[in-house]
Amino acid sequence: MSKPTNLEFQKIFDHVAQKYDQISNPYTVNKRKEFFAKWAKGQCLEVGAGTGEISLALKQKGFDVVATDISPKMVAEIKKKGVKAIVSDAEKLPFEKNSFNTVIAGEMLYYLDKPEKFITEAYRLLKPKGHLLISSANEEMF
Repeated sequence: MSKPTNLEFQKIFDHVAQKYDQISNPYTVNKRKEFFAKWAKGQCLEVGAGTGEISLALKQKGFDVVATDISPKMVAEIKKKGVKAIVSDAEKLPFEKNSFNTVIAGEMLYYLDKPEKFITEAYRLLKPKGHLLISSANEEMF
């Protein structure tokens, strides 16, 4: 069986958006919050933000944050938390070059059709000396 496409993942995440925070593993979410808060700087973009738990935590620490997700229903959940958010494909982000000090990708590379396109996009968006922060699932997380 092949991996679902970006559009198929969008539909999956639309389906679970309202329950996502309840079914997410709080241990891994908290670990990601700690990691990203430690290394983030300046204006932050979270790509594949889900319901925006990471973006919200960064906003509460004083960061200027924009969150994106391919799922319109996930973006609606992010906005309920008071975080700026837009629907966007991670492989083609609607921002100008050098817009962010930090680009964050938590647990989302697996879901992309072409993760290398996201990496190229992230570097396009980063200001000089900016940070690309990526976390990925591993066996120890489960």
